[in-house]
Amino acid sequence: MKKKTCIISDLHLGADNAPKSIHNLVRFLNTISHHDRCRLVILGDFLDRWALSIKTKPLPYHRLVKEKPHYDKVIKALKTCS
Repeated sequence: MKKKTCIISDLHLGADNAPKSIHNLVRFLNTISHHDRCRLVILGDFLDRWALSIKTKPLPYHRLVKEKPHYDKVIKALKTCS
């Protein structure tokens, strides 16, 4: 049987609506992770406000989730889809 493709686009996580968007995204990811025949495709702007200049060093994962713990929920939910 063919895999279904689930497509998400332009979530802009990090914008002002992030808490609601993150809650909905985690719920969606947990739902599709239970379906073995679903392939997740992420299009568009998944993250927002994470543009860094060349001179700016990104935060390490442990510091990022300490400052923004809701991102950890998204990362854990994404791992269940892989």
